[in-house]
Amino acid sequence: MSTDPDARAYFAVELGLHGACVVAHLAGELDCTTADELRSAARSAWDDLEPASMVLDLGEVTFVDSSGIGVLVHIMKTCDQRGIALYLSGVGSFVRRLLRITGLEGHFTICDSVEDALIRAESARPVVPEQRAHQ
Repeated sequence: MSTDPDARAYFAVELGLHGACVVAHLAGELDCTTADELRSAARSAWDDLEPASMVLDLGEVTFVDSSGIGVLVHIMKTCDQRGIALYLSGVGSFVRRLLRITGLEGHFTICDSVEDALIRAESARPVVPEQRAHQ
């Protein structure tokens, strides 16, 4: 974290589509200067890709502050409202501790890896009638 109050922390979001699941690979500091970037990326994914599920890969996140926690809660609530299953993957000990301290750990589905999250997302997807006829 920078000591310069005007410095913007490094943060990157890379979105990928895996079937009906959006995977957002996050890297850097998720804080008050970067939370809106994640919020905007999530909104774009919901509106443009209309996923059935979403994975937030936190494996390369180095720092999270209260704004970062706030945007994770916003994404969780919006996914719930839209009927989108949300999974967190690559949750390091720092982020897991924050989720535990804030009482949020049990509100998120946490997976060890993106691959595990994709498997869970696929197995949780309901089979629509057209798919049932071909099975």
